[in-house]
Amino acid sequence: MKKIISLSFLVAILLLPMAAKMDFDDAHGTRSSRAVQYLEEKGVIEGYQDGTFRPDQDISRAEFLKIVLEASEDYEDACTDPKIAYPDVSEDDWFYSYVCYATNNDIVAGYPDGTFKPDNKINFVEAAKIVANLYDLEITEDENGEWYQAFVDALGQERVIPGTIAKMNKDISRGEMSEIIWGIQTGNEVENEQLGDLPQVNSCAELSTQMAKYQKRNSVSYYNGYRDGGFLEDDVDMVFAEEADDAVGAAAPTPTAEQSMAKSQETDTGASAEYSTTNVQEFGVDEADIVKNDGSHIFLIKGNTVRIVKAYPPENMMESAILEVDGDSFYPREMYLDEDKLVIIGNGGYSPWVSQGSARLASKEYYPYYDYNTLKVFVYDVSDRTSPSKVRSVTFDANYVSSRKIEDVVYVVANKANYYRGEPILEDDLPKFDDSAFEDEEIVSACGGVHYFPNFSDPNYLIISAIDINDTSKKVEREMFLGSGSEIYASTDNLYVTRPVWEEVYYKDGTDEGWTNGEFTQIFKFNLDGTNIKYKAKGKAEGRILNQFSMSESGDYFRIATQKGQAWGNSLSETMVTILDKDLEETGKVDEIAPGENMKSARFMGNRAYLVTFKTVDPLFVVDLDPENPRVLGKLKIPGWSDYLHPYDENHLIGFGKEVDESIDADKIHSDHAIYYTAVLGMKLAIFDVSDVENPKEIHKEVIGYRGTTSEVLNNHKALLFDKNKGILAFPITVTENKSDEHGYDADIQTVFAGAYVYDIDLENGFSLKGKVSNYDDDDDVYLKSGEYFYGDYNKNIQRMIYIGDYFYSVAPGFVKALNWDDISVANTVELEGSEVQDSPSRDPYWFF
Repeated sequence: MKKIISLSFLVAILLLPMAAKMDFDDAHGTRSSRAVQYLEEKGVIEGYQDGTFRPDQDISRAEFLKIVLEASEDYEDACTDPKIAYPDVSEDDWFYSYVCYATNNDIVAGYPDGTFKPDNKINFVEAAKIVANLYDLEITEDENGEWYQAFVDALGQERVIPGTIAKMNKDISRGEMSEIIWGIQTGNEVENEQLGDLPQVNSCAELSTQMAKYQKRNSVSYYNGYRDGGFLEDDVDMVFAEEADDAVGAAAPTPTAEQSMAKSQETDTGASAEYSTTNVQEFGVDEADIVKNDGSHIFLIKGNTVRIVKAYPPENMMESAILEVDGDSFYPREMYLDEDKLVIIGNGGYSPWVSQGSARLASKEYYPYYDYNTLKVFVYDVSDRTSPSKVRSVTFDANYVSSRKIEDVVYVVANKANYYRGEPILEDDLPKFDDSAFEDEEIVSACGGVHYFPNFSDPNYLIISAIDINDTSKKVEREMFLGSGSEIYASTDNLYVTRPVWEEVYYKDGTDEGWTNGEFTQIFKFNLDGTNIKYKAKGKAEGRILNQFSMSESGDYFRIATQKGQAWGNSLSETMVTILDKDLEETGKVDEIAPGENMKSARFMGNRAYLVTFKTVDPLFVVDLDPENPRVLGKLKIPGWSDYLHPYDENHLIGFGKEVDESIDADKIHSDHAIYYTAVLGMKLAIFDVSDVENPKEIHKEVIGYRGTTSEVLNNHKALLFDKNKGILAFPITVTENKSDEHGYDADIQTVFAGAYVYDIDLENGFSLKGKVSNYDDDDDVYLKSGEYFYGDYNKNIQRMIYIGDYFYSVAPGFVKALNWDDISVANTVELEGSEVQDSPSRDPYWFF
């Protein structure tokens, strides 16, 4: 059992006295800066009278012993009965009590000639022995090995050997000493370039040790008032060895509407019907959605069922099939459609695993057991659209994060909470997995198969899986990691999983300087090759991302747009773009974009990035993505902002956001970093010309409705239908109007429309409203009841607009309508079974400050 070190016993020491604690300028920015800061703040070290720490300077045996003992709760400075008398150590020496205590407690034993040599420089193996003995590390001696190997191995097991230790007999520096003690004290792992690939535990005991170290880090962080793991990533990042088989992808093509949102298909009429597809970020990387179509049939999620509607030609429209996928308790969330394969992803349903104490048991005694934290993936053969057949079901003991599909493989990212309570972890405690294609095999998650991100600040399990939807003989490949993910981005070659982290960073601003919490995004890169998933690298960018569109890969480079700070907080916000190489090492960065403003949207197109920030106006920034010298080329300031940017072509963008009139109630503004909420008006569409990168222009604008007008496309790109070649744009929308009295007060904001708008769009004329579609009558009293925040019928609320051939289709959970192309008049309607009225909110109120 290792000793628990109490921080309350740490005291200040060093040879030369100082009047007060100080930050050490010569340690800032070094690999040991985090460790030095930690030990200084805990009173373990101070420094020299000139204000330096001298991290690269060697340290004597006596100095080292004093520091490690003063950091221990067990040290007592009285020692009157020495076990060994060293001829070179006397009771008058300042270090006598330390040497005496360490000798009596078998921490040190001196040299074979009976001396202690207090002034000698201490080398690594001597330091390793002292630390291993002091902290009761697990020591496994090898009769055939050198005397020091067991102590070095013990530090290696704790992963606290600095990467600068290249030889066993290397004299240890003051910085390396700090790293070792810091690692042992806090449970953090120390940066070591020699460790290679992502660490993997070999047993449940090692997994338990990693969780105990997490608890130790967490308790230290909260003791100091630090957030999310305290002293983490900056100076303790693992650096991974380069591998010869790195996948180098070609530069990603600029996404266009033609690539991502249109296909053609031979229909059952023999005619070739072009049809729209899901709006995705990257060509060749499909994204799951609640509606899919194949040019003849529409697949949609309705409650806990999936419906198939024969849609083309419109005169033959009918509901073809109802899939009750896994009972009433299973709720589909998203789908993929690939020719005759339908993939349904959802939560809940019957779980074969039942919680009982710390174990999970598969037992019919508890049947049926429904678990809404169970993630399920079902594969259907839909070659017969009227009678689909289930061919595979994969069940995860986890929560869904996101997924992508590349060719025949669906990649699923999930998180699983880890309720570690200090008890030894058993394999039965790990996330479970079940595959109907291998139901005769017992599929068990092994502790030895768990990787971990060094110094993880989130103890949950991150699970990345690959499912071949056409070959059930291929097993589902899974990789499991300690440390969860939040946002993902995928190219055709690589998957990137990100998570936010907080670190202590040192800042200087004129005469103001010190340590503060810094925001960072940690990035993990995985190579995708069919069902093979291979961890490649990890990196970090300052700031936090908005969503998947904050990230992009082009060739060997990964680009990421982030923001740090808040426009309304005490720390000045700023937006930045960071470029990293294939190993996720930073190659270039442009920062201090729009200080004091919030980033609202980002889009990467080829070698340019486009950013929208907001304070009182909407600046659109054009950023050149030279890997080594990214820079802002130009900007445009206009009222409002864009929440989502979509490529029109290589020189034009479409923005979807909000219009703002900052003059409205300007006297009510209480902060320089916010507008009053009444200044926010209707939904804004804009076309930006970026052909002159130094002088981008807004060439067309359309404002819809009044404050409260909103669309799902503002926060979900998959709600957008756009086809440049056909010149059409469509999206679901809820529209409000200001029913003000003659005094101009807007206390009576009224919902007047809920459905979808369809526009003609081109660069010459901009936006021309082609038509509207709704499942509500114009005089429906649901509008009068709703006011500014619309509450309607779940079954009637249009979720997606698509097209097949020469017809548009509006898709709602209860109604699918075919619409004539020219005037958006209704050609035919199918009311889906079980579409009785269900009142439900279509959206939540929003806030602007």
